[in-house]
Amino acid sequence: MAQKRLYYQHVFTMVHLSIVFIFIVCSICSLYPRR
Repeated sequence: MAQKRLYYQHVFTMVHLSIVFIFIVCSICSLYPRR
């Protein structure tokens, strides 16, 4: 059971990191629009 909980914690961390990464990329794209 502890193993499963650790797995879910890892998945949650990965999802959180990907959301933050996408947010940063969107911010950079809106700050520096490519022409």
